[in-house]
Amino acid sequence: MKKMILLMSLFTIVWFSSANAQEQKTINVPAKVKTEFAKLYPNVKDVQWEMEDGKYEGKFNYNNQSMSVQITPEGKLVQKETYLKISELPKAVQDYLAKNYAGTDFEKASKKTDAKGVLFYQAETKDKTLLFDAKGNFIKEEKE
Repeated sequence: MKKMILLMSLFTIVWFSSANAQEQKTINVPAKVKTEFAKLYPNVKDVQWEMEDGKYEGKFNYNNQSMSVQITPEGKLVQKETYLKISELPKAVQDYLAKNYAGTDFEKASKKTDAKGVLFYQAETKDKTLLFDAKGNFIKEEKE
């Protein structure tokens, strides 16, 4: 009987924790952020919003591509990001990775454009991010 009560208590705690975690994922997105997003992507209705470093990040699909945008609470675009396969990175980036990081498992790749329209690429492992300019030239490595 004690085992049954303990098991039921544990189940209840896990259930409430799970429900609370799901509630925390739902965030209130300011109208200015939604307005800016609608200007950029007027036909996109399904957006998953979360907070990242004090900015709102919206993840969505657009033209059969997974994308995200970061927008400040005041409604200013920070950056747009298109998620890529490593094989979709520019040849110069792929060549650099093959030469300097042979055997390294890159988990993510993306093309980013900042608010000023500057394009750059990145490739990520679990502990570092490599940045490249629009022509595929290596810029820097950032440790996680």
